[in-house]
Amino acid sequence: MLRFQTRPDGVFLAILHDALGCFTDDMSVVIEDAKSDPTSWRNTYPYPDLARLFSPELDKDTVSKLLEASRAPDLYQLTDYHWLLVYVALEIQIDVHNDDARENPPGLIQVGPYQIGRIDKDAIVGRFFWDTDFAGGKAFADMAGEAAVQNQR
Repeated sequence: MLRFQTRPDGVFLAILHDALGCFTDDMSVVIEDAKSDPTSWRNTYPYPDLARLFSPELDKDTVSKLLEASRAPDLYQLTDYHWLLVYVALEIQIDVHNDDARENPPGLIQVGPYQIGRIDKDAIVGRFFWDTDFAGGKAFADMAGEAAVQNQR
């Protein structure tokens, strides 16, 4: 189980598992695209911070491990990098979910065992995330720059 600010309930866990699973699947497509165009990861990915911090393969592997850890009985403390990945996965999936809910007449979409309407992304972040310092700033940019220099050696 991933450690959040508030103990996750079943609905949040269904949303989280859906988000991490879909993100992992999406990364498989990105990895295939990167084989023919190595710059596609940085040029088309909507979150350039992740492209500076992770290769597509590392991104997929890490998110897969986070999904596994989220289902495990042991409590797992996230690092800033993990928080960023979880945040991005949730953000993407919630946007897709809300678009689908808006287009379907009853406005409810199946997520795990639940029928869920519009999801309030800010409420999710406010309830389960301690803060969003991981989402940017000079410290992350500096770490990404250092990692890029080390990778070039």
